[in-house]
Amino acid sequence: MLVAGSCWILQGRNTPVRTIAKFKMQQANWELFTRLLVPPSQVNLQTLTSSILNAAEASIPRSKPGNIRKMVPWWSPEIKEKILLKKRALNRFRRHPTMENLIEFKKRRSECRRRILEAQRNSWQRYVSTITPETTIGEVWKKVGAISGKIGCAYPRFLRNSDGVVTNNLQEISNIIADQFYKVSSSLNYPRTFLEAKIEKELTPINFDTDETLDDNLPFNLEDLDEAIRNTKSCSPGGDGIHNQMLRHCSAEMKEIILKFFNTCWIESTYPSEWKQAVVVPIPKRGKDPLLAQHYRPISLTSCLGKLLEKMVNGRLQTFLERNNIYVPYQTGFRKGRSTIDHLVKLSDRILNTFDSGEHLVGVFFDIKGAYDMTWRYGILQNMFKYNLRGNLPKFIQSFVENRKFVVRVGDAYSNEHVLENGVPQGSTLSCSLFGIAINEIARGVADEIGKCLYVDDLTIFCADKTIGIITRKLQVAINQICNNANAVGFVLSEEKTKVAHFCRLRKPHYDPVLFMNDRIISVVQEVKFLGLTFDRELRWSAHIQNVATTCRKSLNVIRVLAHHKWGAHPKTLLDLYKGLILSRIDYGCSVYSTCSSTTLLGKLDRIQNLAIRYCLGAFPTSPVESLHVEANILPLALRRKQIVVNYYLKVSMDGKHPNYHLLRDVTTRARLYRCRSLGERAREEFAYLQLEYADIVDMTMTARRGVVKARVYERWNGQWAESDAFLKRVKAEIGPLFPLGMARLALTRLFRLRLGHSALTHGFLLAGDDRPQCDHCGVDLSLEHILCVCPEYRNARDFNKISDTWAENLNTNDKCLNTLRFISSIGFNDKL
Repeated sequence: MLVAGSCWILQGRNTPVRTIAKFKMQQANWELFTRLLVPPSQVNLQTLTSSILNAAEASIPRSKPGNIRKMVPWWSPEIKEKILLKKRALNRFRRHPTMENLIEFKKRRSECRRRILEAQRNSWQRYVSTITPETTIGEVWKKVGAISGKIGCAYPRFLRNSDGVVTNNLQEISNIIADQFYKVSSSLNYPRTFLEAKIEKELTPINFDTDETLDDNLPFNLEDLDEAIRNTKSCSPGGDGIHNQMLRHCSAEMKEIILKFFNTCWIESTYPSEWKQAVVVPIPKRGKDPLLAQHYRPISLTSCLGKLLEKMVNGRLQTFLERNNIYVPYQTGFRKGRSTIDHLVKLSDRILNTFDSGEHLVGVFFDIKGAYDMTWRYGILQNMFKYNLRGNLPKFIQSFVENRKFVVRVGDAYSNEHVLENGVPQGSTLSCSLFGIAINEIARGVADEIGKCLYVDDLTIFCADKTIGIITRKLQVAINQICNNANAVGFVLSEEKTKVAHFCRLRKPHYDPVLFMNDRIISVVQEVKFLGLTFDRELRWSAHIQNVATTCRKSLNVIRVLAHHKWGAHPKTLLDLYKGLILSRIDYGCSVYSTCSSTTLLGKLDRIQNLAIRYCLGAFPTSPVESLHVEANILPLALRRKQIVVNYYLKVSMDGKHPNYHLLRDVTTRARLYRCRSLGERAREEFAYLQLEYADIVDMTMTARRGVVKARVYERWNGQWAESDAFLKRVKAEIGPLFPLGMARLALTRLFRLRLGHSALTHGFLLAGDDRPQCDHCGVDLSLEHILCVCPEYRNARDFNKISDTWAENLNTNDKCLNTLRFISSIGFNDKL
């Protein structure tokens, strides 16, 4: 143990890492696993688990537990020898400090450094070169994580305890973190008044018994089980070691046994106690001090069998809640057909309407302290009883939330067992629905004229009027009501993190509202982040677009280091990474922030996409932007925003109960001060741009509608491309998939530069500020077409490599592309492109 403040050294890269035994799922023999599964004669949790694990032990290899020393990937015996020679030279110089020994030491040190740098460079190049279109997406993201520096030790190796002492004992570390996680959900966090009421109310049991035969309480069938298994994802197992992949490969007989056990639990309304204990893995919070236990977030690992049963029960629960309209209309969290975009569109459209009316809009953005961790379980059961849930469903959930426990795993050390006093189980399939029930009525009693947005635990209310005083009075009443509702069910609102935003474009002098929560003034901010988008006071979107651009530039660095023109990753893989890392961030909320009227601001995002495509293709910096998009088959962002707006409009229009359905109505004829376009207006403009009639697709499914919209967008894009005089058009007359594919990175880089018509040889002068280069043999302006098809100096090389006199014919098939590359190599221009 080391006292805080003293000089101590963190364990380095080669420090042994303690691991636990795990199944190597990628090496599983699933045919053998299915064949070895023996359905148990007695159906209970122990025999069911043993049957699956016995088959797994015989068909899936395990890793060995213990200490492993993570070696650097560039290590080799030669480097080991170089380091040994350097150390010997250093020891010799220390014993005999002569000039000759000093020179010898420096020489050995220099050789050692040079060899290590070469090994690191070669290892890096080999590592990046292994990322190809054939690489699985999981492996690609693993490599990207390693390149981004996100992969390190899987657990904390040092931690400071309450006495300020830093320890590296894993058992002690696990107990310190477990104590911290326990405190987060402790009943001591509740206000005293609520705690007293909580204790008194929980003395009265809730009776969910019923004599009625309800559909929600019927036993599950094999179709329910198969659907739940199909919807499972690959994830870490719980304490029993069973993976979802094992469940997917169970035989029909084994599925019958699993279903029988699930129905026993269902009918008896009991959730097995073994599944109630979670193994919690602490993950450090980014940018926080890793020596403090409060800077770790819990990742709970629970039984995959248990989560499978939860998934089936959750389906029943969600069906009941939606069928009986239990959810308030402004709750969009974890509901089918709802998303964060619904609230973003709702709020932004309301703000734009107030601008047109010359009004103010004030929003209050609430923050709930430890919402999931401190959810009152008894309150969930109360609500279910109020919603007329009876029988197996509520009784099973009652058993599910009771007596939850956890242990923290750090390396191969486990903490003491702790009780999870409050909150819904973290990582559980049922937890989201149960939390939705708990928070469903937090805004109950708030006037209808107050706008409300609720996404899981993100609550926002807003009000618009021409007078700030009227807005203040209405919002203050609503805040007081919400505080009372929260206090009644144990939610604690944070005065520090709750914010007020005043949206207005009026130029005349006016004051900000003064609102109180629990006798404290709520701070008014110029910008507020709501569900991932930054809303500024005048809704110009400058702050949000700048934030997105900054985040995307950081991700762009990952693509840049992977895109070396000689040994980088394959262009198709890089484009897929671009879509996952960057384009997904740009797309999020674009149907909302596309109301930005500044082309300069939106141009920041365009430049990021242009640069990303250049990196992915290895294109020369002067290559035309429209050609880059066509060659990579990536929609320009302006067209992509139109497509997303129309798709959202069509999605909302299919559901008459959608909270934003009213936004699609015809635009009013009132005078407009700022020409702010609502969702309906923008969608109609895009319909007209795409020459699309709503009546033609009104009877289609949503999937078919999206297909029609995509086809029209590509028609418009093809139309724009047809009017272009870009050099690439001669090779690629119509927009289509990326071509070619089956070549190494260096060859593809040269081909893309040839197809785009821009290279260092012919267009480098634009960057250097020089005169346009001339052909040494013909005296005409140098171009790639002149070299490939015209210049008489290379006629023999063209004939030998079967090069056509027509530019397009040399670059439109794989065989002809290879001929072209051989020609370029034969005339010595490989390194000049």
